[in-house]
Amino acid sequence: MDLDLLKEKLLLIGQFGKLSTFSFSHNMAYYECDKRGRIRLVSLMNLMQDAAQTHVAKQGFSTVSMAKISRAWMANKYAIRIKKYPKAGEKIEVSTWVSEISKITAVREFLISDTKGNVLVEAISKWVLVDVVRKKVVELPTVSLRTKTLFKSNFAQAVVKREDCKKKFTVYYDNIDFNQHVNNSFYPLWASETVSRDFRTTHSPEEIIISFKHEALYGEEIEVKTQIDGQVTNHSIISGEGKECARVTIKWQSNAST
Repeated sequence: MDLDLLKEKLLLIGQFGKLSTFSFSHNMAYYECDKRGRIRLVSLMNLMQDAAQTHVAKQGFSTVSMAKISRAWMANKYAIRIKKYPKAGEKIEVSTWVSEISKITAVREFLISDTKGNVLVEAISKWVLVDVVRKKVVELPTVSLRTKTLFKSNFAQAVVKREDCKKKFTVYYDNIDFNQHVNNSFYPLWASETVSRDFRTTHSPEEIIISFKHEALYGEEIEVKTQIDGQVTNHSIISGEGKECARVTIKWQSNAST
């Protein structure tokens, strides 16, 4: 598949409405959950990534086929709302669809619900198509899609101006994904690990906004700088070269309310 064919196919999909909702059932495994038996942040991110990758593969844009033309879909932003944490042993329904394709980004939404249809997690994400050789974003044809939208988000985040706490991490081999950089599931994990153990034990993320800015690579030393304002924490994730790799904002809620 060459780039012109890719753009043509995107246009055809938009015109004939073939970007339908993709759904599947999933049984929550214990290894996907934390000590309270609830889904881990890494597991949640991976679940959404799996849904997105399977959906695009069914549309002919699989990771392997895109790699053949030196292209890759990469997440740019996430806005996640956790209404209730999926639990170990629970059967859940995962759905995803594309709600917009503009010149630069494609907007993908996710909905996770229980078997009774109660919403557990909803998320909106922005993705870009990247030329992995030139390290540049590839323009997409604008496609008008008439489809449902879960919620509106401007992905607004505060700049970390005050360093209330910080923590360092090393990028290990298992952090690296098919695109040869840190998988996006680790960024919210690193951010959440910077708060104190007492706070983390008594609170859980309710809303998460993530902006990916620069790739982190194997062997790098990562520093997460955190600003705490009540129930909201803002995190700047910095590479060893001093570049901001990601910015994460977390709104926390008391575990007594979950």
